[in-house]
Amino acid sequence: MKSKRADIHRHRFILTSIFFILFLCALASINEIRFDSFLKFGKCAIANIPFHESSSNSSSTTTNLLPTNSSSNEDDIRILIGILTLPDQYHRRHFLRMIYGTQSPLGAQIDVKFVFCNLTKEDQKVLVALEIMRYDDIIIMNCKENMNKGKTYTYFSSLPEMFNDTDRPYPPYHYVFKADDDTYFRLDNLVESLRPLPREDLYYGYVIPCRSMDPFVHYMSGMGYMISWDIVEWIRDSEIPKNHMEGPEDKIFGEWMREGHRARNRFNAKWSMYNHPEPPTTCTHELWPNTTAVHLLKNQEKWIQTLNYFNVTRHILTWLSPNLLSQSNQSPPLKTVPPIVIHDTPHQFVTLIPSYLALPLSFPFHNHTTTLPRPKKPQNITHTHSPSPVSAGAAATRARRRSLAFLLLLPHFARLSSPLLVVFGAMASSSPAPFSDIGKRAKDLLFKDYNFDHKYTLSVLSPTGMALTATGVNKDQVFVGDINTVYKSGRTTVDVKVDTYSNVSTKVTINDIISSTKTTFSFNIPDHKSGKMDVQYLHHHAAFNSSIGLNPTPVLELAAAVGSKDLSLGGEIGFDTASASFTKYNAGIGLNTPDFSAALILMDKGKTLKASYIHSVDPFKSVAAEMTHRFSTYENSFSIGSSHLVDPITTVKTRFSDNGRIAMLCQREWRPKSLITFSTEYDLKARNAAAPKFGLALALKP
Repeated sequence: MKSKRADIHRHRFILTSIFFILFLCALASINEIRFDSFLKFGKCAIANIPFHESSSNSSSTTTNLLPTNSSSNEDDIRILIGILTLPDQYHRRHFLRMIYGTQSPLGAQIDVKFVFCNLTKEDQKVLVALEIMRYDDIIIMNCKENMNKGKTYTYFSSLPEMFNDTDRPYPPYHYVFKADDDTYFRLDNLVESLRPLPREDLYYGYVIPCRSMDPFVHYMSGMGYMISWDIVEWIRDSEIPKNHMEGPEDKIFGEWMREGHRARNRFNAKWSMYNHPEPPTTCTHELWPNTTAVHLLKNQEKWIQTLNYFNVTRHILTWLSPNLLSQSNQSPPLKTVPPIVIHDTPHQFVTLIPSYLALPLSFPFHNHTTTLPRPKKPQNITHTHSPSPVSAGAAATRARRRSLAFLLLLPHFARLSSPLLVVFGAMASSSPAPFSDIGKRAKDLLFKDYNFDHKYTLSVLSPTGMALTATGVNKDQVFVGDINTVYKSGRTTVDVKVDTYSNVSTKVTINDIISSTKTTFSFNIPDHKSGKMDVQYLHHHAAFNSSIGLNPTPVLELAAAVGSKDLSLGGEIGFDTASASFTKYNAGIGLNTPDFSAALILMDKGKTLKASYIHSVDPFKSVAAEMTHRFSTYENSFSIGSSHLVDPITTVKTRFSDNGRIAMLCQREWRPKSLITFSTEYDLKARNAAAPKFGLALALKP
């Protein structure tokens, strides 16, 4: 009996176990179906939230919400936005990274970098170094923080050295912005406004004064202006910006363009760029859809008001809570009127004039809200604070920068007494001009570019940094010419010239062998005694130039100037060791201001006194005079002249001398960087009514 009961219980247990297992299998399959449905539902819900995948380069504990980069196109517009700020503005930089990291215009590669001068506090050296290691979007310049003492010059002049030596295509950027950290740029509108514009000799921004619409009269506002890369390189190479750095920097920048005859193509972005409407001034404007930039966002309230108007976060807020924005849809939509675009073809004079500006000032502006579509995955934008697929060379450059940033932290970890600083760019200096430049402005107006022969010049620049220039001059039925090759690599420039007489002139220039110096070695072949070494040194209040012949009996020359860029006093001497005699000793004093320049020079070993003066009547007209007195013969001579900028590409100069000679010059830039110059001179005192002289100079730069 017991065995039968045991068998019955065993069978019941087995059957119960089988049914229980079948029940568990059925339950598991049902739950799996439900779980799959739940996952699908969750994926659908998450898909409605715009988000960006984290980069593979990011830490496993960090989620990168900034746009990632896809493959770039060589035809894309390349833009560098340099935001000038201060080292202590950590929160502002993080906020701006979010602002620009969530914008992704198509057809453009945009780098956003923060620019400031040397670090001066211990906390800055740690926190800024961490920012560089994390975001790699900071440029530290070798200068002291200042408002009007050369920070803008240091920024622009440093960029070619930073980016031209990389493996980027040339130019590394088509356009470079200088922007304030209280300006909000809408990158889509910015890129669209740049598409029809030329990529050379361009000056883009908001024209000052606020009531003006002519970009050729004054200058662009500091809220944010942009120049093409060729102007950036000109700022680095030209003496005009170097000698004129102090003062209101945006105004001085406009004077650089005027004095250097640059920025033939100008774009007035008014009123797509404007100041925030509160408080109202002549520079403010109500927020409106066709906006490129809003300036003077000095507090968080103005930032939030601006971001809400343009519905920057609407696609996220709508998914989270559709009721949050229900009231904003009740405002009547603003009827937008297409702007009027005026093109003045010869000068590329482009300006935007919203047509409603002609309406009364009481024109009602309504709050305008638009339901923005979910943003697409970024295609062609490059944000330096977002990891992106880059070439091996660029990756190596980035790795070096991060390594240098790490070195910033080492002194604090090791408790060293002198931390290592990482700095970029050239130091802004207010040093006086070299002695040879005293009186140069007046001399250039009176005599530069006058030519009474036939002269032809062809210049070709290769992307590798080599420039080839061929020059030919037809004078008195005799043709002479030369071919000049210039190659730049880092701090070294090699210049080789070969003329029609088989003479070879070579010059090698090395910058900063010692800080703030420029050393030049030159020699001619076949003249083995022609070797010479020149050294130039610039100090904050002094400039020295010296040269020595590289032969057994050299000629020694030394020139020095002391003072500032506004007032300088200097002299020069030359000594011939072969004859043990002085070949020259001269002295001079110069006064330079933005509006005029005066100079007094004692020359010819004290036998001649020369005085010169140049005055800018307005941005388009200048007059100059030069007078010379010879003490030995009591002779006086003078020349007076004028320069008139007829339009942005045409200059007319005149000159009259006491010897009865009248000269006139007309120079026109018939295409970017290509000049045609016509000169003529007539001698009123010539006997037999000699025919006037005519000259033609043609300079081509494809």
